[in-house]
Amino acid sequence: MKKYFLLSLLLVAGLIGANAQIAYLMTAASIAELPAENEGGVDQKPEQNAANWFQTTYVTPNKGKFVSIADLKAGLSADVKVLWINIDRVGLADLAAAGIDADAIAAVKNFVANGGQLYLSKQANLIAFNIGRMGYKPSWANDAYKSGADIWSINARLGMAKEISEKFDRSGHPVFANLLATNTGQWDDYDKVIHNFEIFPMVGAVTRTDNNNMWTDLFRKDPNTGGQMAETPGVTHYDNLDPQRLKDFEGDWNCTVLAVWGHVLDFCAPGLIEFKPTTDFKGTILSNGFAAYQWGTANDYIANVQQLTKNVLDYLLSLSDDPDPDPDPDPDPDPDPDPDPQAVDNINVNTTAVKVLQNGQILINRDNKTYTILGAEVY
Repeated sequence: MKKYFLLSLLLVAGLIGANAQIAYLMTAASIAELPAENEGGVDQKPEQNAANWFQTTYVTPNKGKFVSIADLKAGLSADVKVLWINIDRVGLADLAAAGIDADAIAAVKNFVANGGQLYLSKQANLIAFNIGRMGYKPSWANDAYKSGADIWSINARLGMAKEISEKFDRSGHPVFANLLATNTGQWDDYDKVIHNFEIFPMVGAVTRTDNNNMWTDLFRKDPNTGGQMAETPGVTHYDNLDPQRLKDFEGDWNCTVLAVWGHVLDFCAPGLIEFKPTTDFKGTILSNGFAAYQWGTANDYIANVQQLTKNVLDYLLSLSDDPDPDPDPDPDPDPDPDPDPQAVDNINVNTTAVKVLQNGQILINRDNKTYTILGAEVY
């Protein structure tokens, strides 16, 4: 007589809840205590808005968690595969003023060196230099909010000027998936004509900051200075229209420029960069220093900011060695909880192979890993 077994959805949900986590670094005790960034009587709250979105998108569905600077310094738990550091403050003198001191920087370095994936946005971009992954500093901007008069966008199609024969279309990268794109005419300073191509709007003509924390110029490594930046004209960089400028920058720093400012048609002002793993840093860093990346309350293109952020975090998670880890892995790929267990039924739940044993245990094989769930009910 065939036996049937009840596999509790709660147990399955508990297994899924053990997934890898994306963490958001909190520099305050609560979201409400992050800076309000009041401008003209309006709280712009860029960091609060970002943290609230992260709470809804990742923490509530058990896909992410908030971590403190103390957590970071103590060493993040093994389930944290991606860390997002987002600092966006008017008048901020340096990262230490936001609580990210030398010990925190050392902890971030250790996290990325050991394979952790890192998303740096706005003023946090300086960390890529501080940990030694980038050889020279990005720009540092902390100016006040002011009224805008146009739409700010980012452009994933590099080298669009007519004089540039070699184009680099990065728009197919996963971080741009499902973004609203506009095909607005871009004035070409070189051609003195209008070019039409898709760009991604990030903030409209609203109250906003004009703070670019990014590598506005592209320099090469100098082997004579231990791989740091050299500033000799003609050696470190090239004409903005020269594709070799981009190739050497990406080759020397093992990175890919994903986007420049929306109006840029050559190879300057890279604001979105993917720093790939190296010998010293096994993790990937995604750097976003665009002033157009605005979490402020007034942003009428906040949906694109949110979608880009989700794309970045999900993409970085996909790079993890074990994006869905077993929190207590068993080295035996086919554990034998009973001296001679016999499988009496095999079923599939959401593409997960399930083997039910006569002793009441359930073996779930997911992504080529086996998990044991106790307490199955026989009826």
